[in-house]
Amino acid sequence: ETREAASEARRGEEAREGEAREEAAEARLMEATKQHLELQATAEACLEAAVRQGEAQEAVAAARLDEAGRQLEAQEEAAEARLAAAAEAAQQEAQRLSISQEADFEAR
Repeated sequence: ETREAASEARRGEEAREGEAREEAAEARLMEATKQHLELQATAEACLEAAVRQGEAQEAVAAARLDEAGRQLEAQEEAAEARLAAAAEAAQQEAQRLSISQEADFEAR
């Protein structure tokens, strides 16, 4: 009977030890899961921040491109205006020379 009681006591002790190990394993699993979720949340936040930063940089680049386009268009318009003014001045000079040559020819 004492052997049987000792055997049962051993089985009970082993069962308690097994339960304690199982509880410890569950606690470690819960802690690992918590850390995983925290890391995942941090990674998602970093990714979202990177996306926002990329979008902001893209918006700045688009604004700079638009401004450069406007400046180029303004420069082209100014160049066309200068070219038109130069052509008009050349035509007026040609007319003046033609009139002057006619006057010289008639004077002779």
